[in-house]
Amino acid sequence: MPRLFVAILALVVLTACTTRAANQNIVTSWYGADYVELVEAWGLPTSIEERDDGSRLAVWSEYHAPEPIGPPAFIILDNILPENLRRPRHARETPEKTCEARLFITPDGRVEFGIWSGDGCPPRPARGTS
Repeated sequence: MPRLFVAILALVVLTACTTRAANQNIVTSWYGADYVELVEAWGLPTSIEERDDGSRLAVWSEYHAPEPIGPPAFIILDNILPENLRRPRHARETPEKTCEARLFITPDGRVEFGIWSGDGCPPRPARGTS
């Protein structure tokens, strides 16, 4: 039994790392691309920070709220019972997920560098695939 637990844990860790690495590869595929091309593929960023030197930091953020889990009867009871009679929060909801892509844009409008953080969110299109 302990071996099975270790194997499952290793698989979960490797999957999370693969997801982050795959998403970082998507961000990396945009290096050197025109900012307008990036926005056409990804949509407008969640926020943009203008820098004194004319460069910009464009941020795309995704937040996924917790979702109810458990048998339907439990979910209904959790919504109508007073808080002190409900299941503990960790037993009622999946954890929230937040993902963020931060891309640095040069003064002439080219993607210079980018960082992906988080996992569990759908990937954005890689350059040349949208």
